[in-house]
Amino acid sequence: MNVWLSCSVVLLACIALCAIGVVRGTIADRLIALEAGTIAGILALLTIEEGFQRQSFFDLSLSMAVLTIPSTLLFASFYRRWL
Repeated sequence: MNVWLSCSVVLLACIALCAIGVVRGTIADRLIALEAGTIAGILALLTIEEGFQRQSFFDLSLSMAVLTIPSTLLFASFYRRWL
């Protein structure tokens, strides 16, 4: 196991902590935890890509990074009456 894969394990643990934040908390806290979990997921995919030397994971993380902000804004506008 190289350094990149051990870093991805730590980032996956951060995703688990963000999942706990999504389950508990207010609507605004859930939205923040969802955004933080998405960023940790993107970083985990990038470190897995470096660990396994696979270009396809980079494409997936790039598309996730592009779609993160619009999806969060759409989610916030859908739940704007509770925020």
